[in-house]
Amino acid sequence: MNVRAALPSVLVLLLASAAWGQQVGGTGENRPELITEPYAYVSDQGRFKVTWPGGCGELVRRDRIENPEADLPLQIQVFNVYCDRDRQHGVGSSVTVLWNLQGEDGGLPGPEQVVPRMENQLKTLGVVIAKQRPIRRDLADGTRIEGLEILATEPEGPGEAWMRGLVHGGDVYILAAWNINGGLFTAPEYVDFFNSFEPLVE
Repeated sequence: MNVRAALPSVLVLLLASAAWGQQVGGTGENRPELITEPYAYVSDQGRFKVTWPGGCGELVRRDRIENPEADLPLQIQVFNVYCDRDRQHGVGSSVTVLWNLQGEDGGLPGPEQVVPRMENQLKTLGVVIAKQRPIRRDLADGTRIEGLEILATEPEGPGEAWMRGLVHGGDVYILAAWNINGGLFTAPEYVDFFNSFEPLVE
């Protein structure tokens, strides 16, 4: 699959079967597309904060239940917010949050639940893993987020995708960014996007 056709379809994978979508304006402007600088964003519903790259003043939010047939306490809830940077398909970023995802033993989710989701997204994008590493970060409240970072590239072209799958307590976060023209891994605004992410803690 050619990544130039596949990269925009990351949203199809991340947001498939969405129950509804809602435009979410950026900060400080009635015309969110005019936001050209990075800006801090807090999602009370998604329970996270992150700094979006410039050109991401217009966000789209989607929510869905992954397994609506399950009993309510076991329903996997998915919250997603994403940006096509400057409204360009093939250049953007997203944050996906999953609640009630459980481990095989019914306990907290771990790599076995998160990594396959990341691999499926990479397969859909038509990119291959160039580098991967475990990541861990201690938060100010004494809790810790842990996960996996993946840098992936187009086999025969410049396209790149960057992903982080993170677990904080029982919550799962998947951050993604993509650019069909490359230059993603060293772009300061995308470095800040990934490094600025934190779950909201009480």
